[in-house]
Amino acid sequence: MDGSMPEMNGWDATKRITLLHKSKVITNLPVVIGYTAFTSEADLALCLESGMKECLIKPGNPKSLLDVIHRYLLM
Repeated sequence: MDGSMPEMNGWDATKRITLLHKSKVITNLPVVIGYTAFTSEADLALCLESGMKECLIKPGNPKSLLDVIHRYLLM
């Protein structure tokens, strides 16, 4: 999930997905991984507070992304 998107930022989108799951509108809560250019501790904390499981920093590399995806696929 990108932190900065048009219409709705990634933090708010993740919060909305979590609320939809809590209200049983969606049954399976997806694992949301943040992907952002924001690097401050406060910005990274927003990722986790919004419900994202982890946050990768742009520009990322394919191996880092695949490692995170692989970790959650094995859960």
